[in-house]
Amino acid sequence: KDKDFMTLRIGHGSTKATFKIIAPRKSLELEEDEYMTQIRQVVEECKYVNNVPITIDLHNHQSVGIIGNKEKRDRLTKNLIYQAAFHHNYDELKIILICDKDEANDYSFVKWLPHNYDDQKSFRFFANDNTSSTSLLDKIAEVIEEREQIKTSNDLNNIKPYYLIVSTSKNLTLNHAISRKLTQLKPEINIGTIFNYDRLNDLPNDCYFICDMTNSPIMY
Repeated sequence: KDKDFMTLRIGHGSTKATFKIIAPRKSLELEEDEYMTQIRQVVEECKYVNNVPITIDLHNHQSVGIIGNKEKRDRLTKNLIYQAAFHHNYDELKIILICDKDEANDYSFVKWLPHNYDDQKSFRFFANDNTSSTSLLDKIAEVIEEREQIKTSNDLNNIKPYYLIVSTSKNLTLNHAISRKLTQLKPEINIGTIFNYDRLNDLPNDCYFICDMTNSPIMY
């Protein structure tokens, strides 16, 4: 896999620079040295780089929770789906959508993605009620069980496809027994989940990333 496999952009912001500028050591100054002051100012300004892509690595950290303003979190969720589909072939990525019936039309675009079908194109990974979500999550539970039985490192490195579960329905997802595992899977199992819920306390306890879209978007 590429190093940036399932690394998705959630926005832009400031991050620590990957380089370091070292100023000359400060010595005793009888008078203020204007040039040294400017150098130290440049060193401080270059500690961070502004307006760079902020990303989440869903291959190594398998869960992200998106909370806050519904319009903003839905927009981010859809952007992540589009990115994942655009940058990954459908034989290496399957996108699973679980939503309530009143959101089914809003996310119906997922049904048109080849990533939303199984390899035989006989089953669509889209659920919007108890029956379909239970059936879908039962299939994921089987996949997890099968993959957890794989022992050799060579076989673990070749597990595919990656299953990206996108849940906008807390009730349909978290009421299933498999939900307890979704935030605790090892990277080699190749299953990640995006939880798009109203509040922080709606999310599973072990979400690795949390994007709060309440006011100015922040990630922690």
